[in-house]
Amino acid sequence: MPRAAAKKPEPPPELRSFITWLRIECGFAKNTIAAYTADLHDLIAFAGEAPLASLTPRRISEHLAHLKTDRKLAGTSVIRHLATIKVFYRYLVSTGRLAASPADLLDSPTRWKKLPNVLSARQVRTLVEAPAPRPSSPHRQDDGLQLHLRDRALLELLYACGLRASEVCTIEHGPNGGVNP
Repeated sequence: MPRAAAKKPEPPPELRSFITWLRIECGFAKNTIAAYTADLHDLIAFAGEAPLASLTPRRISEHLAHLKTDRKLAGTSVIRHLATIKVFYRYLVSTGRLAASPADLLDSPTRWKKLPNVLSARQVRTLVEAPAPRPSSPHRQDDGLQLHLRDRALLELLYACGLRASEVCTIEHGPNGGVNP
């Protein structure tokens, strides 16, 4: 005989109205709303019997620490939880359910920006030498050589100036074939 599924407790009214607000007023996608809901259910479970409106900054910090150390969530996931909590409490303040947000007293950590990997001298040489002369078209004998030289010049420009590909793509050609900045 199959076991009856445990009934989930009814979410607090402020959470239900918050989710409705996210859906209707903010127009958030279903996945975003699901993530916010899951994050707040984690907070509710951690809070136990305490109402969400009564949580202190210390208790919210303990919840975030629990996510990192006990649940072993990645730093980016913990940051997302904090962002969800901050938006939720700002909503409670804006609707008059709270006088002040306890989450506003929490610092939002900044994520480390990953630096791109640096190519070795050998990899750079291989990249710059990759464009090979193509066979000429029957219409113009120098097409293959010109394209080869153009491609190599662009790769050398990217490397020498530390440019992104999108920056090189925005370069405009001048009236005499030169480059306009």
